[in-house]
Amino acid sequence: MAQDAHIFRPWGWKVVLIVSEDVKSAMEAEGIAGIKFIEV
Repeated sequence: MAQDAHIFRPWGWKVVLIVSEDVKSAMEAEGIAGIKFIEV
């Protein structure tokens, strides 16, 4: 079920991911670079 998922890839898109705020925060805390976050 999607309700518990934290990462989604829109159908037909190869370079776009939709992530939860928890995943975004964790990635920022680890200093992962090269990612552009846009609020949707």
